[in-house]
Amino acid sequence: MLFNKYLPVIFIAGGAVSQTNDGMEPEFFQRHGTIRQGGIVGAAGGNLPESQQIFAGQSIMKFKRGCHNSQIQPTVLQRFQNLRSGIVLDTYFEELACDSVLINNVQGAYLAANYLIEKGLKDVGYLRSSYPIGNFEERADGYYKALRHHNLPTGHPYVHRLTPSMEGAYTDMAELLREKTPVAPAYFADNDLIAAGAMRAFKEFGYRIPEDISIIGFDDTPICDFLEPPLTTMEVPKKRLGELAVLRLLQKIGGETKVMIKTEVSVK
Repeated sequence: MLFNKYLPVIFIAGGAVSQTNDGMEPEFFQRHGTIRQGGIVGAAGGNLPESQQIFAGQSIMKFKRGCHNSQIQPTVLQRFQNLRSGIVLDTYFEELACDSVLINNVQGAYLAANYLIEKGLKDVGYLRSSYPIGNFEERADGYYKALRHHNLPTGHPYVHRLTPSMEGAYTDMAELLREKTPVAPAYFADNDLIAAGAMRAFKEFGYRIPEDISIIGFDDTPICDFLEPPLTTMEVPKKRLGELAVLRLLQKIGGETKVMIKTEVSVK
C-alpha cells in the first residue's frame, strides 16, 4: 500500500484498538468538522471496523503483533517520513517527534497501589509483565512511587514477572507457586489479563480471593465482570482517548498547529 506522505495519520500503537474505536466513529467527525484531505488509521494488529475505513479514506494500516498486549515499535513508525503529521494513540515514544494521546499510566498505577496500601495491606506485590512494553514500564514507575510515598520497601520478593496474557500469566504464576515462591497478601497487576491468569493459579493452589489475596488490575476490560469474584480494576477512558486523537487529527488537517503535544488522560 502506498501512503501519501502529507496525509495525517492516527497510529493505534498499544493494545486498546477495540476500546478506542468508539471514540473515532464517523459521527464524531461530523460533529467537529469535515475532513477535506482524509486520514489514515493504523492499528497494532487488531481489526478496525468498516466505519473507520470510511472516514479514513479507505486506507488502513495494520501491523502484526507477537502478543495480544504488544505495541507497535518506534522502528516501524520511523518508516514514515511525515510522522510529524501523525498521532500515536495509547503509547508514547520519546525518540519520535510526533503527537501522542495516552492515559497517565504512572498516575493509574500509583492510585491502584495506594488504594491497597490505604486499606491496611502493607505488603503489596506486583504482577508485572515479562514483556518490555512502554505502558507497563510507566505503570511500574507508578507502583514503586506509591511504595516510596508510604515508606515501604521496594526490594521485596513479591514482584512476579508474568506473560501479559491470561493463559500465559496463569502458567507462569502456577510454576512460581509450585516453586514455593513467597506470596503477598495483595497485588497490583499490569493489566486485567495478567490479574485474571494469576487469580486462577492462586485459587488452584488453595488461596481465596480476596480473603487471602487481594488483586487490582488495570484497563477495566469486560473480563473483569466474568471472573469469580469480579476483579477490581482501574478504569481507563479509552473512548475519550479516541475522541481526543480525532480532535487532534482535525486540527492538524486544518493546519491549526505545528506544535507537538503529549496528551495524558487520567484514569480512575
